[in-house]
Amino acid sequence: IETALTTQPGITQAAAVVRDEHQLIGYIVPTEGSTPDPAEIRDALSGSLPDYMVPSAVVVLDRLPLTSNGKLDRKALPAPDFAGAVGDRAPRTPREELLCDLFAEVLGLPRVGIDDNFFELGGHSLLATRLISRVQATFGVKHTIRTLFEAPTVAGLAERLNSDDVGEALETVLPLRPEGSRTPLFCVHPAGGLSWCYSGLMSGLHTEYPIYGLQARGISGDEPRPTSLTEMAADYVETLRSIQPHGPYQLLGWSYGGTVAFAMAVHLRRLGEEVGLLAMLDAYPETQFGEKVPGDLDALKLLLDYVGLDIDEEITESTDITRLLELIRTESSVLANLETEQVRGLVDIVINNIHLMDAYDPEMFDGDVLFFTATEGKVEDWMSYEAWVPYVKGQVENHLIACEHTEMTEPGPLREIGTVVSRALSRRPAQQ
Repeated sequence: IETALTTQPGITQAAAVVRDEHQLIGYIVPTEGSTPDPAEIRDALSGSLPDYMVPSAVVVLDRLPLTSNGKLDRKALPAPDFAGAVGDRAPRTPREELLCDLFAEVLGLPRVGIDDNFFELGGHSLLATRLISRVQATFGVKHTIRTLFEAPTVAGLAERLNSDDVGEALETVLPLRPEGSRTPLFCVHPAGGLSWCYSGLMSGLHTEYPIYGLQARGISGDEPRPTSLTEMAADYVETLRSIQPHGPYQLLGWSYGGTVAFAMAVHLRRLGEEVGLLAMLDAYPETQFGEKVPGDLDALKLLLDYVGLDIDEEITESTDITRLLELIRTESSVLANLETEQVRGLVDIVINNIHLMDAYDPEMFDGDVLFFTATEGKVEDWMSYEAWVPYVKGQVENHLIACEHTEMTEPGPLREIGTVVSRALSRRPAQQ
């Protein structure tokens, strides 16, 4: 990225940095007398770099800050001005004008153009939930977060608001990014049942890769729940084959979802299908619950962890679950817009998934595994990628991610993961 920046006319030095707010930022020093335009530089880079490597913003500096030993002082680099990444097309209708205001409000930007992609400007699942809540309140519509995944620009979302097709964010298949010419990536839900957490992959994975989330059945309906993890895996294989009839298949899963993805890969191989990628995010063939049967409160606390929601009120064994559900509804989280019965359905799904995990005995997978380990907050020695080695005939390639388990799908870690996954996919040209 730095090389691509310095090859642009009028630039003498450059640095590319991922800031702690999950943003890829380019810093440039122009040659004397040159006044480069950050927007034009981003446009030029988009012609030579994949989308996920194009900086979200380009910052012009008089010089790069250096430490006393002459290295780049990353801490001294100024915060980016995302206004430089915003497009020029102004709203054309009152509806688009209102949406531009809502996008800018949620993203913390002074303005947003109608062609700007919400996720490319730093949006992620939590911010997406806030935006959809504001859209619902402003326009009186019932559109869900799925609509934003499918139409992430002001212009696209404004057009969808004119449609009666609001989508369903709780269906088994969540099309995070259904368009693209390459082989899709299927992401399996964690124990909480929802796949909204994978939205950050859209900014880390090349735009030509479609991304689908697989979600638990029975969140808001009467569908029967699976009686084994192997049964769930077989069901999801049939679902993904309705989208992609034949392999190679590309699977990814976080936590419980990684174990389900593993079982899906085994099932696909049994059917004679090729598995091109199996990526597992801090997933292990055991649970931390042991023989303890989780109750509603345990499951709800786990569900809150998986959606990244911190409740100010202390949660104890005496906490009334109805009170906790009320608190959830007041927070800006992926659960806030769900009906109470839907949240209760997710709690039941968590409990069922833990039971399925406890009873699961992995079979042998005859391929490779791309593994990501959360390095912070480990409490058990067995929580290691090596736990999968006895079940994998190929290689288990491990990558360390400096975060806790429950932070794996936050924007920063997920962008890092997406970059590694992109590199892995680029090594498989025959499968694209």
